[in-house]
Amino acid sequence: MATQTSGPLRVETVHETKLEHQEVESGYASATDSTSTASSSTNALPRISLTKAHLNHLNSQMENMDAMEILRFSKVMFPNLFQSTAFGLTGLVTIDMLSKIQTESPSSAPVDLIFLDTHYHFQETHDLVSAV
Repeated sequence: MATQTSGPLRVETVHETKLEHQEVESGYASATDSTSTASSSTNALPRISLTKAHLNHLNSQMENMDAMEILRFSKVMFPNLFQSTAFGLTGLVTIDMLSKIQTESPSSAPVDLIFLDTHYHFQETHDLVSAV
């Protein structure tokens, strides 16, 4: 199973064969790939494991939350949370909401942004990426 390393959080499925040979708390684990070296900023972060039942419970808890509440909750639940975007409409709205949440709690860790370059962007989009 992957270990906690530097970089964004990734949730990967733990296959049944791994469950037979290792002690694993759940069917899901969070980390980046196991070939990376942990950085000092992520060494202290706990590894997050989620069972399918836990994910179902989280989904049921969040189904009545608005988008801002879900993002606030996610920042706490997943310390290495990141936002990927190609700077489309929904991505820009999410970035705006995350910016507002960061303004509410400036001492909290920011959510890293991953730009998905589709190679079909206008120059104005690239200018916006540079500004953000």
